[in-house]
Amino acid sequence: MDPSWPVNLEALWVSGRNKKSEPFVKVLTTYLDKAPNCFECAIALMRAASDFHKNRPTAQSYTIMSVFYEWVSERQELYPALLTREIKRHALQTVLKQTNTSLIDLVCRVYRLDENAQDYMDVVQDLLLRQHFNEASTIVVRLKLHDYFTLEEIAIPLFLLDKIGLLENYMAGLPELQKEVIVYMDSLYNDANRIDNLIYNLNLKMVSRDKFHPKTLAKVISRLLKQYNLPVELCPNVQYSRSKSAMKYLIHKKYNENDYSEASWREMICEAVGPNCSLQKELINDLMWMNDYENALSFALKLGLPEHHWPNYLRDYKERCGVRKVQELMRSWNINEDQDDPSKFLSLRIDLSDVHMVDTPDGFAHCIEVLKDYDVVGVDAEWKPTMGLAPSRLSLVQLAVWDGVYVLDILKLSEVLGESHWRQLYTEILSSDDILKLGYGIVEDLKLLSEVAKCPSAKARNFIDLCSFSEKLRQKHPSLMKPVIPKDREHKGLSELTRTLLGLPLNKDEQCSDWENRPLRSSQMRYAALDAFCLLQVYEELFKRAEGEDMNLRELIQEVRDSEAVRRDKPRKYKPQVHRRSNGYTANCSRK
Repeated sequence: MDPSWPVNLEALWVSGRNKKSEPFVKVLTTYLDKAPNCFECAIALMRAASDFHKNRPTAQSYTIMSVFYEWVSERQELYPALLTREIKRHALQTVLKQTNTSLIDLVCRVYRLDENAQDYMDVVQDLLLRQHFNEASTIVVRLKLHDYFTLEEIAIPLFLLDKIGLLENYMAGLPELQKEVIVYMDSLYNDANRIDNLIYNLNLKMVSRDKFHPKTLAKVISRLLKQYNLPVELCPNVQYSRSKSAMKYLIHKKYNENDYSEASWREMICEAVGPNCSLQKELINDLMWMNDYENALSFALKLGLPEHHWPNYLRDYKERCGVRKVQELMRSWNINEDQDDPSKFLSLRIDLSDVHMVDTPDGFAHCIEVLKDYDVVGVDAEWKPTMGLAPSRLSLVQLAVWDGVYVLDILKLSEVLGESHWRQLYTEILSSDDILKLGYGIVEDLKLLSEVAKCPSAKARNFIDLCSFSEKLRQKHPSLMKPVIPKDREHKGLSELTRTLLGLPLNKDEQCSDWENRPLRSSQMRYAALDAFCLLQVYEELFKRAEGEDMNLRELIQEVRDSEAVRRDKPRKYKPQVHRRSNGYTANCSRK
């Protein structure tokens, strides 16, 4: 190679403001054409670049190799003629003199090291001995050498050294490896001795102890489970801890804040505890500690916890209660709750017989046929609170019109409907410009629904989020948002909005129900229906108030949309980042 070539390239790189430019590419390809062996030339030019040791994906060294890759891809005949095993090894050894893993990966691709992958096992082993895990994992991934290394050689050190991005890349497309890594992480949960032994045996330096804090570890495991769609049963230690925390939280909420209805609280407790005998015993003991022997006995009977696991005091209490009381406790699990007190909370304006559960293709088609004749539809959704590591999934979607509410059983419909059915829902209702859809913090609901429908091209249109819209009205037209009664700090979100405009808040006792239970309790059906129907009532009240002040509500809605569109389309002004303290905060609308 002519010694002037790297110098000339360096000058072109600087004159091009350290970016890939047409003159740079033209001269580089000319050199490659002239070189006796383009593979040797490319490595030499890459190594000679002044920024070779700088870990930057936009470096000159990376640009040289990427241009060479494009150039040689159009000259496949050069590979068998010029690329020898010696040149391949030299290329790998050269690129490992720097630490940019993107460049290492590129060289592995360009020089086709995967064709003789096992020839480079010694190179990977040497990197591991020197604890260069970034480079080693990059080569293993590109050459598909995973089977030759244990978890504790590469995967676990990447995790311990907080190289999560590299770890995810290392596990990509390998379900069995993903399971093994997550199971291993779970085995470290709350086991300080094992963690100490692991760090000592691997002789790792710069390992942060914060990485093994139970909360941190649980978050990583939870994210990986969701990312790879793996069952929570793989992680019994984290699942037990999460479930126990959920149980303690629910007990605190009932006995200190009284936030749930009795039925929904019982459902969520049963969900948190599940069939785990240890958690069931803890639950019984906690309830007795709260001096609630009746609930302790009720749960012991419902969960089927064998009596030899009961505390002595609970067995004595059962004897004192007698057979009739025990039967009453068991029957109490099947009793539906009464309607809300209409003097305290907003009640459903339509009969419960006008609330329709939709769980068949025929019912789904009938629902769409009815809804498309209305010009305004209230939309809401419910999902079961996650008590452990399981990801949230949509349970219900409620579509309200003035004469009824249609509750879509998403769990059932996702099994019996095809893509054409979901597309019809979007075409006729959710994407229709003729129907105004009302929601409150609806973005997450729509995102989950689109995942269920599996219609990536379908987009919901003509929606108005009453959460942000009411805030805009409060700023620009405060008279339209004048409270019927003075503000009450106990309520927030949609409940506060109905209290402001309609004079009564929503009863949120059922909000954290088990929405996957079938059949739903009548109180759950009423709650789900009201959450969607009250949006129509809010719209109706705003419409009347606007008319009373000679304003058109539809025009106000359009004004808000236009201003949001302008803000989205306005080009951003990029300014240099200045690190400074800020006393600002971001206000988020509470969903419900």
